[in-house]
Amino acid sequence: MLEPFSPQNFCKAGLARLSNLHLERKTMNKYRNEGIDGIIPLSVFRGISIFLGILMFMFGFLKFFTPINGWFEVQIQQSHLPHAAILAGKLGEMATGILFILPQLSIWKERRRYQILLVACFSLFVEMLIATYVHLQPGVPPEVLPIGIKPPLIPLFVLVLSVVAAKVAWRKLLSSFQDGTSGC
Repeated sequence: MLEPFSPQNFCKAGLARLSNLHLERKTMNKYRNEGIDGIIPLSVFRGISIFLGILMFMFGFLKFFTPINGWFEVQIQQSHLPHAAILAGKLGEMATGILFILPQLSIWKERRRYQILLVACFSLFVEMLIATYVHLQPGVPPEVLPIGIKPPLIPLFVLVLSVVAAKVAWRKLLSSFQDGTSGC
């Protein structure tokens, strides 16, 4: 049965509709951001992960070929790191790249994906700290560094991206434990 038109009924209906719109928008944003608290949309987070994965795998792979192979050896030798760091650095970068790419495949449950991403972020964080150390060594000439610049701009930029990715992955992992929605 329809109620007769009155300004009070009109206002009540309008307020109810506005309240429903707010709840719908809040629900849509929750699913759009996938619980990342509005900091980064999930698509951007995935883009950062894929970018870091491709970047690290590519850098590790290219260090097996000249001239980058020679440059990398000079960097390690001039920064007084052990000789074993040459192979460890190459393989470590490639493994880190793979760890960033693997969670993008749909073969794992959500919780496992974020656990793998956290391992990748930690590995990348350590690698970028070492790269920053190498850049800051006075014996390492700028000619053997990426783009030939001495300040550690690239390692610090990648380090910041890894921290952002780790923060998002950590939040997603915690929310999956709190919700109990997906197991390992």
